[in-house]
Amino acid sequence: MSETAGVSATIRPNDMSTVLCQVARTNMAVCKEEGNTLSKKGIMFLGANGVGKTHACREAVDVLAKEVYGMDTVVDYHRSGFKHADPSKGEFGLILFDPSTWDEWDLTMPKVTEEYYKKMLLELFPKDPNWKGAIVIDEFAKNYNLFKCWSQIVTAGVLDDWLVPEHALIVLMGNREGDNSSSHSATDDLTSRTKRFTVVNDSTGFLEYEGHSLHPIIIACCKYFGDDFAFTQAREQEQNPGEPFATARTLKGLSNDMIHSGMTIGDPIAYASVIGTIGLMAGQTLWQVWQTAEDWGDLDGLIDNPDDPENRDKIAEMRDADNEGLHAIRVISMMVALSQRLTHDHTQFDKFAVFVRNFGAEQRVAFYYLAQKANPKVRNEAEFAKIITDNQHYYF
Repeated sequence: MSETAGVSATIRPNDMSTVLCQVARTNMAVCKEEGNTLSKKGIMFLGANGVGKTHACREAVDVLAKEVYGMDTVVDYHRSGFKHADPSKGEFGLILFDPSTWDEWDLTMPKVTEEYYKKMLLELFPKDPNWKGAIVIDEFAKNYNLFKCWSQIVTAGVLDDWLVPEHALIVLMGNREGDNSSSHSATDDLTSRTKRFTVVNDSTGFLEYEGHSLHPIIIACCKYFGDDFAFTQAREQEQNPGEPFATARTLKGLSNDMIHSGMTIGDPIAYASVIGTIGLMAGQTLWQVWQTAEDWGDLDGLIDNPDDPENRDKIAEMRDADNEGLHAIRVISMMVALSQRLTHDHTQFDKFAVFVRNFGAEQRVAFYYLAQKANPKVRNEAEFAKIITDNQHYYF
């Protein structure tokens, strides 16, 4: 990660907590050493739509409060009913707001002058000089009319007569120009006084961060098809402008629907829900995997008798086929079907693990990964220790 203010370094969403803690510690030390807050640095996180910036930032503030300030209670100003954190009670504050809705040309919103917007900000920001917390300005780059506000805050540590509290960390978040998001270029006076990071995500990072809570089919598609499935914005916008696309945010949303709404593949709106959330490219892949997993039918005959000539031919055909298109969908759908059977009965793992040895290493590891996500108790089964020993060169 970059140590130079104004230089953009590439990080993943799960690195954001490290950045916040690092900058906060540096700010505290510099302020103490120099006797003022003028050398404090803010943070700028830029990245494409849906990579997970906002969600990760909220979690990063929790880490910041605990690790740097030793405070376990984070008070979100808006979610707490417009209540500021009270440092005397051991409360750490979070103010996260989106200023992009104000635009002097927006005919659907009341006209708000820049001076009045400053007044709104001054009412929003904490007056207590001892306040500790993070002020997160989301989508800051969508309204260039307000860059003067952000510049004054990060450069001079003031906004008119409001002084940024010594222990307030200023975080700017937004999209890059060209991210199909109506964002403007960040001006030099913002980038020169901030540590600037570009937040990117890929299927591996997404699984590391969110894999514990994702639906098995989404895990399988991310694991097997990688970024071609998990991040389709550029290709989708090129071929289907204005349509939904797959990102960390939309995949997480679809996963919640599949887990919590009781949605099944037989629901009349299931296909529309999938395509309407993650777009055609990722949606059709997921739908084919889901449908094929449901259509496998009697897997027990294949599992119990892999040496039967007919079954042996089926296994060989799947194992030796190219990992593309329908062949890949058929194989990964079987791994999904097996893992789903472990959800309520982890004791079948050893039998399934022996059967999966008939396939290639990549296919085996995909199953082991899915099995752990479906039911962590499989780690207690005898075959699991052998798997770790035999496949250490693969990512788990």
